Amino acid sequence: MPALMSGLALAPNSEHLRTTDSTQNRAAPWRQTLLRLKDACSADAAWVVQYNTEARRGRILVAVNIAAAAAESYRDTFCQMDPWLENEFCFQDVGVTIAGHDVLSDAALQQTEFYRDWLEPQGLFHHYFGVLARTENVLMLIVLAWNRGKQPLGNSVSAVLGAILPACAANWRLEGLLQAARSETRAVWAATDHLNCGIVLMDPGGRVLGHNKIAREILDARDGLHVNDGFLVASRPPNHLRLQSALRRLYDPTADGAPITAFTVRKNDGEGNLHVILKWSVDPPSSTTRAPSMIVAFLSDPTRHKMVPADLLSSLFALTPVEAEIAVLLSEGLSVNEVADRLRSSKNTVRSYLKAIFQKTETRRQASLVRVILMGIGAVRPTPTSEPGAPSAARSQTGGREPAQILPAFDEVDDRHARFPQTLQCRVDRAPDRDQESKRGFPLGGKS
Repeated sequence: MPALMSGLALAPNSEHLRTTDSTQNRAAPWRQTLLRLKDACSADAAWVVQYNTEARRGRILVAVNIAAAAAESYRDTFCQMDPWLENEFCFQDVGVTIAGHDVLSDAALQQTEFYRDWLEPQGLFHHYFGVLARTENVLMLIVLAWNRGKQPLGNSVSAVLGAILPACAANWRLEGLLQAARSETRAVWAATDHLNCGIVLMDPGGRVLGHNKIAREILDARDGLHVNDGFLVASRPPNHLRLQSALRRLYDPTADGAPITAFTVRKNDGEGNLHVILKWSVDPPSSTTRAPSMIVAFLSDPTRHKMVPADLLSSLFALTPVEAEIAVLLSEGLSVNEVADRLRSSKNTVRSYLKAIFQKTETRRQASLVRVILMGIGAVRPTPTSEPGAPSAARSQTGGREPAQILPAFDEVDDRHARFPQTLQCRVDRAPDRDQESKRGFPLGGKS
């Protein structure tokens, strides 16, 4: 038993959490667990099955000595014929181990289509079950199976399986919680991709943990700000010193002078500035606060063309297409004369439309109209992003075929935000070497 327990990969390690692995790699620790469990019980096959008791559909999530074709046919056809799952009321309590012949006699099993078409071709007969998890509609089982000529040692199998089930069940619950948290994180970051503002999340030392799409576009341009070895840096030494100072003062408000939370960064081409605002994501860390806070950098490039979504503008204020187009052009800073030239119309015609726009938007002046637009839907990007800036878009999809999942099925996920740096030391004490950077490309921090 100690050898079995020591070899089980029951909880994902930190590296497992930080990397994007294939489905096969995700299942590897559990496959190793099943392999050791199978060997300890002298079984011939082992698998984990997930079954929706309401839909009567299920699948094998990970298995040892079960062919891929057999697992696929179980999902598509034979799960609904599984005679033990037809008696799912026998598997009510998590941690319980049950011998297959206590639910269904050997003679009755041999009369089933499930045995003739799925078990017998694989040479399997005797079964032992351990209840891994149970909710109202979903049942998770660890299944051990033996060939027809072998008889499982009931007490020994029950002892081994019973000893390992609590740890397995706890790990399934943990992985389910982690997967739910990752899904929520992906959803939040995907939502920020629809904003017309760059958002960069950093640890207190300035290391980039993640960013949205606009921020990536600004940083990829390397025109004033970029990421060097995972840290946010400014290209020009004076700007970099300001960034250093801002991070230090933000993290140490007791330093001389007021914390710098907003400043500008001159673009490399000299055409305008980037606007940077640094804020704590939650309350600043203190000696009484254990949970580390993070820094949010809001990036804005006034020289970038920010198109207001005209279709949303029309929907929001019931504007006609022409009225929406005029409102968009005014929000971009054009004068009435410039709008008339752009639309090849007269000033009087534009002013007539403008009166209707004022009435529908409940404004009286151009300045008020622009403020209403920019403070509202002007903050939203005109089209949905196809590549979220937060973790990878790989998601677990059921496609209407699989039962609802309460626990992870080893789907491919991106864990960019799964680990928070252990150190709070500030690595912002060196100015960037632009000559060095020009010779090599630096990965964009947080975009693994």
